[in-house]
Amino acid sequence: MNREKRPKIKRIGTRKTSVIVLWALLLTSLTLAVYMHFTAVDTHTIIEREIVEVQIVDTSQIESFVIEFARIYYAWPEGTEQSAERSEALRGFLTDDLYVLNATLSRDMDSSASIRAVRIWQVEPLDDHNFRVLFSVERLLRATTVEYVDEVIQERTYDYYGYPVFIDQVVQHEVTTSTEDVVLSYYTVIVHVDAGGNAVITHNPTIHGGFERSDFTLPARANGTSIDSDTQHEITQFLTEFFTLYPTASKSMLAHFVRDGALEVIGAEYEFLELVNPIFQRRGEQVEVYVTVRYYDPRIRAYQLSQFELVVQEADGNWMIVESAI
Repeated sequence: MNREKRPKIKRIGTRKTSVIVLWALLLTSLTLAVYMHFTAVDTHTIIEREIVEVQIVDTSQIESFVIEFARIYYAWPEGTEQSAERSEALRGFLTDDLYVLNATLSRDMDSSASIRAVRIWQVEPLDDHNFRVLFSVERLLRATTVEYVDEVIQERTYDYYGYPVFIDQVVQHEVTTSTEDVVLSYYTVIVHVDAGGNAVITHNPTIHGGFERSDFTLPARANGTSIDSDTQHEITQFLTEFFTLYPTASKSMLAHFVRDGALEVIGAEYEFLELVNPIFQRRGEQVEVYVTVRYYDPRIRAYQLSQFELVVQEADGNWMIVESAI
C-alpha cells in the first residue's frame, strides 16, 4: 500500500532570533508609549493682555499755585518796605531753604516790575507727588537811570591891564532817564504736593528756552485740471450765497445747504464780504474746496478771515456741502 507523501511545510518557530527581536521591539514601543502618556507635560497657550489704564490727573490746583507764586516772585515795586512785604509773601510758596536762598538776593530799588501775563505751558508728573511745571512770565520793567554829565561853561574876565580873559569852568548836571521794556521769559519749577493736597515749591525757578515758531508749512494747493470753469463758477456762486447767510442761519436753514450737520450754527452778525482764492480739486463725484472767507465783525469793527476745507457734491441740480474739515 502506497502512502502519499505530504508536502513539507516550513514552519517558523517562535524561538527564532528575528522573531524574538521583533517582539522585543513591539513591547518596548508599547511600554514607551504608555510611559509618555502618563508623564507628558500638559502644554497650554497663555495669551497675556496688558491693560493700560490712563489716569487723568487734575493739575488745576498746581497751575493756580504756580501762577500766584509767579505774580509775587517776578514783580517788585520801588521801596524797601514793599520789598519786605513781597519777601514775606514768598514764604507761603517756597521751602525753608529756598526762602533763605532768595532772601539773599538784592534788587535795584530804582527799578520796578509789574506782571502782564503768566501762562502755564506744561505740567509733567515726575511721580505721585512731584510735578515739573513750565510757565512763562511777561513783565513790564521800569528802570530809572541817573547819569552825571559834565558841561563846560566859558566865563570871561579881565586881567590887570584890562584885557579880556576866558576861563573854562566845568559844571556837573544830573540827568535822570526812565525806560520801559516788556520782557517775556520762560522758567520751570518743581512742585511737591503732599497727601493732603498742600503744595510747596522745592526747586527754584530755572531758565528755560521756551518755544519758537515751527518751520512747518502746508503743501501748496492748486486747482484740479479735471474741473471745468463752468463747474467752478457754479460752486463759487453756491458758496457765495451760503456764506452770506451762514453767520445768522438757523439749523433748519442750514439743512438746505449742508448735509448731516457738516457745519455748526454760528448765530452771529458777521457781514460777508468775499471769497478769497477758492481752490477746487476733484474727488470722484465730489469736489474738495479750500477757501478763505472774508467777514466784517461790526461788534469789534474789524475784519476777520476764516478758512474752510469743504467737500461739495451736486444732487438733483443743486450743490450741497457734505463734509467739512473745520
